[in-house]
Amino acid sequence: MLFLAVTAGFIVENIREQYIESHRAHELVVPLLEDIRKDTSALNTLIELREKQTKVLDTIRDIMKGEDWKQGSRKLYSLFRLYVRRQEFQNRNTTIDQLRNSGYLRYFKDQKLVSLIQQYVIDMQLVKDRQSRELQVMDNLIDPLNSKFFDQTAFELPI
Repeated sequence: MLFLAVTAGFIVENIREQYIESHRAHELVVPLLEDIRKDTSALNTLIELREKQTKVLDTIRDIMKGEDWKQGSRKLYSLFRLYVRRQEFQNRNTTIDQLRNSGYLRYFKDQKLVSLIQQYVIDMQLVKDRQSRELQVMDNLIDPLNSKFFDQTAFELPI
């Protein structure tokens, strides 16, 4: 009888633990999906900006092929100001970090989902690396051109 009670307790404890893990997995999926939606929206906005900047850069190149830019083109200046605009992407990784650091990924039974989450982390790191390289190009190449060809004193505030 005692053996039966201990065995039944063990079985009930396992069922309870599985229920809690399943419940936690469902609780964590909601903020994870929201983070991914927000990241996707921010990335789409960034992609649109990059596409516009590419078109602007093409127009700048076309203007500089001619002779008009030497006389001081307002259009060139305004286009260049559009091109140097920076917008940084910050992904929302709080939920994923919580999943990874706490071991909660084990709550997800679907290994394909776990692999996709891990791939998402890798992809976000690649986005950060690319953004870092883009900012270095802006700092080391584009900003010096801006200073060389355009009078920055127009933007200085009087003291």
